[in-house]
Amino acid sequence: MKTIASAVSTILLSALLVVCFGCKEVQELHFDNLDRAKEAHMVEKGWLPSALPADTRQIRLKEDIDIASVYGSFISEKTGDLQRECSERTEFRLPKNGPRWFPQELREANTFADLRIEGYQLLSCDRGEFTIAFRPSGGTAYFWSLRR
Repeated sequence: MKTIASAVSTILLSALLVVCFGCKEVQELHFDNLDRAKEAHMVEKGWLPSALPADTRQIRLKEDIDIASVYGSFISEKTGDLQRECSERTEFRLPKNGPRWFPQELREANTFADLRIEGYQLLSCDRGEFTIAFRPSGGTAYFWSLRR
């Protein structure tokens, strides 16, 4: 009987260790507008670029704390305002492991030129911490910060 109890204990302990050490700290967050995101201190925490236009809405974030990365999207009709706060981006890390809700062309791009062909403008914001990709016609913009 002790052998069975010992075996069960070993299996349960092993399963618990796999669950605990296999966990990743990944969160998906949604905010109706920029004010709500600021109330949650997303800019101060470094999960949201500081230069977003005042009309920013429908903010979606995917944070991966384990690898210090964040992916996000937002809707704005004033993405052109970003050019005052951010600079043209010519070198950047591509969001190869971006969330499934990132457009396919962003996840599969190999070069800056690939995204330009698709009509995206790319900017560097917050001293290079964030890359923001958007089409000048407005609508949904995407951003990412890959710190590791």
